[in-house]
Amino acid sequence: CAPSSLGFRCSLVLRGEGTTLHWTASADGGDASFALQVPTAGYVSVGFSPSGGMLNSAVVLGYLPASGAPGVVGPYRIGDSYAAPTPDPSWTVTQASIEVSAAPAPAPASTIMRFSCRLPELVAGEEAGAAALTRMIWAHSPDGSETVAYHEQYRGEFTINFASGIDEVAGFTCACVDGFSGPRCEEASGPTTGGGGGSGGECGRCLSVRWFQ
Repeated sequence: CAPSSLGFRCSLVLRGEGTTLHWTASADGGDASFALQVPTAGYVSVGFSPSGGMLNSAVVLGYLPASGAPGVVGPYRIGDSYAAPTPDPSWTVTQASIEVSAAPAPAPASTIMRFSCRLPELVAGEEAGAAALTRMIWAHSPDGSETVAYHEQYRGEFTINFASGIDEVAGFTCACVDGFSGPRCEEASGPTTGGGGGSGGECGRCLSVRWFQ
């Protein structure tokens, strides 16, 4: 894996403008420490998703309140609808912190969220030690706000093998229901011909989702 500029074992650039995940996993894949680095202020999040989509995922969400109050970093759960994430007491994060550093204009601010967790609590269905590729997701505020809202294009999916350090930004293609098109079937392209909504993950009106790595 690529070396980390923050002192972790590995890093993966998730988006070209500097959004980067840094991590170190224990030899058996049981424990891991992370830092998500993004070139903006506002909320940031990274999580574990069985499908690679936002729904039914476990995420760590953090932000530094504009009021000057201490930063907030904690475990959250996103259910089977696109509602705001809710605090999740079923798993824990430790050594959690978030910092925002200003940069000379016109460079954006930079946020770094750090935390540690137990991987077996999060990677449901994987072998002990999380040896298989684990699907993860990330997102951050599109406008520097601490209020969680639609992230627009500031989100993505990727996979990591925590045992080997192999990582890859993952992708998918969607087969859309009639009347919709686009990478996530988000664009109305004509009259629908029945069927209503499709099944999901990242695609709200998909008939099927094919993942590739």
